Amino acid sequence: MCFDYVRNILKLNFELPNTFDILNFRDLTKVVETWNRGKTGKSYIFLDEISKVEDWERAVNAFHAMKKFDIYITGSNADLLSSDLSTYLGGRFVEILIYPLSHKEFKKIHLNSTFNDYVVFGGIPSISTFDLNYDLSMNALRDSFNSAI
Repeated sequence: MCFDYVRNILKLNFELPNTFDILNFRDLTKVVETWNRGKTGKSYIFLDEISKVEDWERAVNAFHAMKKFDIYITGSNADLLSSDLSTYLGGRFVEILIYPLSHKEFKKIHLNSTFNDYVVFGGIPSISTFDLNYDLSMNALRDSFNSAI
């Protein structure tokens, strides 16, 4: 099993092929225990798209109880809503909401943009790679919308 780690930082993205063998909380626990064996001090675990792991909350709650890990759960899909987090993790989490760019932030990325550009393209950071190309940006926005709905 190959995973992305640096010293005391473990990052697992459950949409990548190197994590496809982690199917449930037992598999996840084995991976983390193997990775953490012999480490001293606080370790950091980043779990992206964790909802793909069956009963993931059992492993995360166990890691939390061990008091050896700082755990970060990230995701972009609606499979894991904040209401689910409170059910799964019972007061053991801090939710950090990510909002679209403000007009001021948009202007910092797109220096020559107008307010009309901001209204048309919105504050979604991912389209910044398209440099306000209308067709490419609209395709990306449409895909994001369709995946969320």
